[in-house]
Amino acid sequence: RCKEVTLISNITQYVPAFRQCISFNGSNKIFNCDMHSIIQSDVHRGGTGIVYNNKNNTIMNCIVKNFSDGIVIEGDNCKLINNIIENNRYGIMVRGNGFIINNTILSNSHGIEIEGNATILNNKILSSEEEGIHLARSTSVISKNFITNSIVGINSTLSNIEMNSNVVCNNNEIDLYSENWQNSTGVNNTCDNPDGWDDEEKEGCTYKCGEQKLTEKPSKLPEKPPYQEPNYNNYIIITIILITILLTVFVIWYKKFKK
Repeated sequence: RCKEVTLISNITQYVPAFRQCISFNGSNKIFNCDMHSIIQSDVHRGGTGIVYNNKNNTIMNCIVKNFSDGIVIEGDNCKLINNIIENNRYGIMVRGNGFIINNTILSNSHGIEIEGNATILNNKILSSEEEGIHLARSTSVISKNFITNSIVGINSTLSNIEMNSNVVCNNNEIDLYSENWQNSTGVNNTCDNPDGWDDEEKEGCTYKCGEQKLTEKPSKLPEKPPYQEPNYNNYIIITIILITILLTVFVIWYKKFKK
């Protein structure tokens, strides 16, 4: 019945095909690995690291390696936050809907596979053997991700996506790919090979890989203020006041001295 479960040591074990190392069937739970590892001992990438069903669950701070499916979301409104997902066949599989935020997804065959709907925000997706992100019949938001060194950066199949401010560069075959982008939209993306993708009011991505993004014009040097004539009247008034004070002091002193 606890709200948060914390992993206190690494898990390394053999997980057979079609089986899960960790499965959560409850709702409104947090599974916090505290940066401990969940590792499949079989080099052939069998089984599933973590499966989350039902709704409103969070997986955070986990290192998941060497599975067929690293993390699978089958519920609604689930969150994956700050995980390292490495050397799996599918790094993350989303069959329900959820949020994938601030993860490092490294050296998987497929980085993220979306068969439901997701918000994919601020992730590093590196060196996937196939796609960095693949979406199939999905309505998803992809923003501020860094995707590089995959065969294909982002592959969209029959999906409507919103894609903003991603850097998708140095992928081996193509950065962005779809046979039909449908009603997908986006702004401020960076890529070299967009394959028919156009940012709003742009041809291709807004920026080329390696291109400097100038978000504002350089500031100008401050201009010198215009010359103003000094106000001599103020000096005269101050001088008269000082003289008056000195004369008054002298008169008082003189009278006392004469006595």
